[in-house]
Amino acid sequence: MKNISYDYFSKDYSHPADRRRFVGFIKNHNFLINEYKKPYDLKIITQCSDLSNIKNIKSDKKIIFDLCDAILEEKNYLKKYLRGVIKFFSRQHKYLSFSYDKLIIEACKKANVVVCASQSQKKILNKYSQNVHVIEDI
Repeated sequence: MKNISYDYFSKDYSHPADRRRFVGFIKNHNFLINEYKKPYDLKIITQCSDLSNIKNIKSDKKIIFDLCDAILEEKNYLKKYLRGVIKFFSRQHKYLSFSYDKLIIEACKKANVVVCASQSQKKILNKYSQNVHVIEDI
């Protein structure tokens, strides 16, 4: 594997999720950062990625979905149902979605591997992917 495309949480990797999760594991590899026009072998997406665009990721690419927050377990229904709309109007997402949960589920189904942060999260995500792994924050 030569090139990995990583959708970061923050451009300078200052966000705690960048420091503690994927970037901490990949320091010694050659990877591309959000350079969608350049070829890559593996794409790492996160909950901060534009999940409204998940359908446009080529199916011949390997995808790892790093979902470190238990979004599908969230009980605040107002936040749960407004999240997709807010992400669209704040230009974090290209396309409008009224259900962010559906985007998370679609990303889980499309990904070759789903990485989460807890066993309870894994139990829920196993409904949508048979290849879910728990990696606790380092």
